[in-house]
Amino acid sequence: MASSVPAAHSLDGLAGPPLIGYFFSWALLGVLNVQIYLYYVKFRKDPVLLQCLVYAILALEWIQTILLTVDAFESFVYHYGDAAALTSKDRPGWYSLPVLCGLVSTPVQWYFAWRIWRLFKTIALCGTICFLSLVQLIFGIVITTGVQLKDVSTTSEIGFSKTALAFDCVFLGVSALADLIIAVAMTILLLKLKTGMLKTDMMINKVIQFGVETGTMTASVAIIGLILAMGCPGKLYYYPVIYILSKLYANTFITNLLNRSTNRTTPNPSDAIRRVSLAGDTLQVDMETIGDGIPLGKTAR
Repeated sequence: MASSVPAAHSLDGLAGPPLIGYFFSWALLGVLNVQIYLYYVKFRKDPVLLQCLVYAILALEWIQTILLTVDAFESFVYHYGDAAALTSKDRPGWYSLPVLCGLVSTPVQWYFAWRIWRLFKTIALCGTICFLSLVQLIFGIVITTGVQLKDVSTTSEIGFSKTALAFDCVFLGVSALADLIIAVAMTILLLKLKTGMLKTDMMINKVIQFGVETGTMTASVAIIGLILAMGCPGKLYYYPVIYILSKLYANTFITNLLNRSTNRTTPNPSDAIRRVSLAGDTLQVDMETIGDGIPLGKTAR
């Protein structure tokens, strides 16, 4: 006999948000696989450490998707119509989401912090980004180890648990803050590099536009999840955000690496390096570095 639906929850309210999360998770994994293939074809000469990071992120996303698929079968196939299966906190996919998201987002945010450091040598800014990213990872581990779940017996009760809600809000809030800092910092710092030279400024504008689009995407999704978690207490509307956030980070990271294939093309050798005057100091700017932050690893021919 199917179990009764927990109080204050309808069956569609329990099944709907996770189901949307499953759909988007599978779709984003497909996008990631295509991007990884393009990366493999175009950048086989990238540094070994960078390639290891790329394929490690792919492996983590596959692990997460497999675990989520196991959850989906448990909820919608093996125990179809059983509300208890929808709210069990022992499901491997749901339980591993925060830590896997932290394991993916942390190196991605550190990569962007490294790009900022390589261009502008701003220790305080890079340190802030790395610290926030590390906090997100720690909270992901804490959530996964069950510290936030001590006062709940099912996942349907998380929305009513102040402890659990606080952990989730910090996790999403720190993620959004780090992404916003990265996007704003890259924009402001790159704007300072403008020289008045058309070709140089066009490349800088392109990098700014791309950085803002990718950085604000992950931040916006995290903020939406934060609003849903805090604004709809007792509801599971923020679940899809938790399900897809790590894949957004992974796709953003690979997209930035693929973006080098266009930024590496310069009209002539003299355009590759410009000297820019900043506050009376002369700064040598490598336009290839501005485009990708990685001086090694040429596009495969």
